Amino acid sequence: MPNFTLATIMSEATAMVGSRLELTASRVSFYANMAMLDVAKAAPNTRLETTTTLSALPLVSTVALPTDWMATLALSTISSADSYGNRRLLEVPTVGIDNASEGTTPNRPNRFSVFGTGINLYPTPASAESLVLRYHKFPADMVNLTDTPSLSTDMHPAVLFKTAEYLFGVTLDAQREALARNRYLSYVQSAAYAEDTQKDRPEEVE
Repeated sequence: MPNFTLATIMSEATAMVGSRLELTASRVSFYANMAMLDVAKAAPNTRLETTTTLSALPLVSTVALPTDWMATLALSTISSADSYGNRRLLEVPTVGIDNASEGTTPNRPNRFSVFGTGINLYPTPASAESLVLRYHKFPADMVNLTDTPSLSTDMHPAVLFKTAEYLFGVTLDAQREALARNRYLSYVQSAAYAEDTQKDRPEEVE
């Protein structure tokens, strides 16, 4: 697959749209990074998965999210488990925390919700808890022209197509903007289908 650097995305997207005075390098770079974020949200992949350890204090029901958090995959305890040996907490809507169905007595947390920039734990921890958060992080901005999108290689063309869509919007070319959007959506859907097909393929037995 071709090497999709920031320079490549900028030059190819600009070539699709045509030379326009309003398409300065800084604006094209900005929209390329916007496009990468859109692709990351539309098709999260393992390149964006990471983990971090969080510390919950006694009698404090909230823990701050990492600054690069985009979406939660799982939250588990390290320092304790329930009577069945479970360490993973159940994610519930915030109303599930507010209802306090098990009362307000501090205990080992067994569920959580994400609210604002933090994680709400329920029940409130009775003692200090060490937690492992597995999550999708925001992709790192492409700053240098040699930087590549922080996505799996097969999704790099999607960043190019989405960048072109943004640039057609900037130049008020609605018809070509719609065509670029359809091309982007078609590519993302086909890539997602190919990934699902690969996952469903039975393993070969030697």
